Amino acid sequence: AGLGVSGTAHLILADGAKLTASSGVRVVDGNALNIYAQSEGDEAGALVAQGSAYAAGIGGWNHESCGTVVIHGGHVRTTGGDQGAGIGGGYWGNGGRITIDGGRVTAIGGSGSTAGIGGGHWGSGGIVTIRGGTVSASGNFDDIGHGTGGGSGTTTIIGGSVYLAHGKATPQPTDAAGRPVYCVTVKDLETLTSVDGLDRYGLRDVDLIDGMLYLWLPDGEHSFAVNGYDFTATVNG
Repeated sequence: AGLGVSGTAHLILADGAKLTASSGVRVVDGNALNIYAQSEGDEAGALVAQGSAYAAGIGGWNHESCGTVVIHGGHVRTTGGDQGAGIGGGYWGNGGRITIDGGRVTAIGGSGSTAGIGGGHWGSGGIVTIRGGTVSASGNFDDIGHGTGGGSGTTTIIGGSVYLAHGKATPQPTDAAGRPVYCVTVKDLETLTSVDGLDRYGLRDVDLIDGMLYLWLPDGEHSFAVNGYDFTATVNG
């Protein structure tokens, strides 16, 4: 069944528990959903949301824009229905305000020209902020951004391991200072035990995605360590 939010709701995912919303989670403009986990790591609880036709997995339904969605933790997997974003707007719906501070989040846009995170088909992008967590976004138009025919929103990435399935975010993500950031990939990792040297980059709940770490950094030279091994990345967007 579907779930709906009226006002401000706080959802705490208990360890080992799984909540399935087979018709999505409706969070429309003017309402807010905060998602937490009892603890971090593999044992954290899960939310699986599948949007119905013309609806986002989490967010707006047909002709509805998303409200405010903040993910603090947990395993969250959401798929839009036909014409709906994974997290964001339904058909003709805008992306709203979406913040990811932690957790492991997979957002997949539904069929049609949708965003994984952001606007539904014909919907504009939202205000997307990623400060931590392990995030995988896949859309049929933008991975993060808007649907076909929609206007641009904003995407700020100041933390997290963020994988874009098609490498497409509109507009280009920026950091807190408004500088464009670009994906730096650390490959062929079996485990992730530590990331050091990126003092202003949020690393809460950061983990590997298919053996890779996806960091978003501005132009310049960046020295950091992963699992105790030193890396230097030169970014020239």
